Amino acid sequence: MSRKLPPPPARTGPVRPSAHARTVLSPATGAVISGGFWHVRRAVNAAVSVPQGPELLESAGNLHDLRLVAGAVEGAFEGDYPFMDSDVYKWLEAASWQLGQDGPPQEPAADRAELHREVDRIVALVAAAQQPDGYLNTWFQAGRGRGRYTDLRWGHELY
Repeated sequence: MSRKLPPPPARTGPVRPSAHARTVLSPATGAVISGGFWHVRRAVNAAVSVPQGPELLESAGNLHDLRLVAGAVEGAFEGDYPFMDSDVYKWLEAASWQLGQDGPPQEPAADRAELHREVDRIVALVAAAQQPDGYLNTWFQAGRGRGRYTDLRWGHELY
């Protein structure tokens, strides 16, 4: 049994479903999680996981490695894996999603302002570590790998 769906509404943006689309796209901002398991998990992320991210990235050496290739510090690469940078990007994504959401009523404005400052600080560090041609992978920039684009299977350069 097949039912006829109405044509999708006209939308602007990179995806424009045809009249034959089986679904209609909705913006992510249209969804509100106001209870249940995911609401609790998101509250923990907002209160604990996201705010402690910069401290954990410092202690694990992720931010040191960015400073190292940016020329802001001297020393050796900290970390045993070529994907140390991905933790920074994952935290930036989580923090940005958090900042894009309306905070809970009990969330102090100072906490959001601090999160904004941390995101800005770490984005500036990423930008400083990026080479003029756009390349950015601290493992290879710090000389741990065999050279740029020589280990595409495991080197995480295409991540």
